[in-house]
Amino acid sequence: MSRWSRRAFLRASSLPILGGVAGCLEFRDSARQDVDLSSHRTEPVTDYERRTVRNEAGAALVADGASSDRIHFYDHLTDAESVPAFSDVAEARELEAFVSDTDLETDSVLLLVRPIPECYELRLTAVRKEDDGVDSEYCRSMRPADVQCEQDAEDTVGVAIRLPFAGDSFNSLGMGFSSSCRDRPSVLNFEPVTPMSNETATSTSASGGGAG
Repeated sequence: MSRWSRRAFLRASSLPILGGVAGCLEFRDSARQDVDLSSHRTEPVTDYERRTVRNEAGAALVADGASSDRIHFYDHLTDAESVPAFSDVAEARELEAFVSDTDLETDSVLLLVRPIPECYELRLTAVRKEDDGVDSEYCRSMRPADVQCEQDAEDTVGVAIRLPFAGDSFNSLGMGFSSSCRDRPSVLNFEPVTPMSNETATSTSASGGGAG
């Protein structure tokens, strides 16, 4: 997975369309590729808290100072200075409250905001802690059949993940995105079979013949 410093990542994500740096940031719109993490010491994070919101009007949830509201945002919030300004919509206020309730002295927050087609939902699949940073992985899947949606319309989703560790010593950030959530195939459990010896096979055959 490509690793970026926070400054470089934020500079890239300030572009109007994040797809312009899709290759580097791994916002993939094809099936997820396996990434060789052998050169990084990674540790899965499972004891996190999460808040997910969805704005069906496609409104921005984050406002970056004097610039226009942003549809795309991704950062590791580690102190008060890294917390962005939130937009004045209910979903943004919900994210803001979640971040405000986080003690950034002991914990930190991964915050993702991005558009998603109206007929899909975003799923968090993994959070990992590395020596110098954190990364998260997501996929999208079709919403339930009873959800009314338009194929060409877009909503805005926001995901805030409260991590059980501070992040002031980290300087890199990564993310993976797949346009498909593929379920792993079920494991088939077979009963063990003990091969018959020649003697047993002969005896069984003879017994069967007598019964006829």
